[in-house]
Amino acid sequence: MKLPKLKKCRQCKQEFQPRSSTASLCSMNCAIEYSNQKRSKDERKLASQERQERREAIQKLKPRGWYVQQAQTAFNAYIRERDKDLPCICCGKFRQGWDAGHYLARSVRPELRFNEDNCHKQAKYCNNYNKGNAAAGYRNGLIAKIGLERVLALEAPHPPAKWTIEELKALKALYKAKLKEFIDK
Repeated sequence: MKLPKLKKCRQCKQEFQPRSSTASLCSMNCAIEYSNQKRSKDERKLASQERQERREAIQKLKPRGWYVQQAQTAFNAYIRERDKDLPCICCGKFRQGWDAGHYLARSVRPELRFNEDNCHKQAKYCNNYNKGNAAAGYRNGLIAKIGLERVLALEAPHPPAKWTIEELKALKALYKAKLKEFIDK
């Protein structure tokens, strides 16, 4: 009678003489260890799936405002990078600390929140503390930068905008990509 060929144990990788043609483990100890490892892999996979489901559930619970803030942060970072070599649009000075300042405020004209003509690099001082005096300076700087025609187009009435969560995600991705383009240059 011919003995079966030697096989390599799945667990300890030692060669052994199998008792049957379907045997893949050399001993009971190897079978127990193999079973424990397989169970721990299954448990890790299950835990990973649970974490993914939890992440998706958390994403669904986030309000629309959170997505607006995320898109605004990406937009502002892009504007500051785009205008990094320029002085403040209001006072024309290079100061400490910069904002992405809106010519027509987001609270008053939310439809222009993500309009690149409406937002430019502005000194924190001008944006936060000098609002009343900065308006005339901002308009003059804006006319010098983009022209009177485009400023008048900004000041004209615009249809209201209400972005969906998908649109806000797309805006965030767009401005992150534009920012990466500027940084990579």
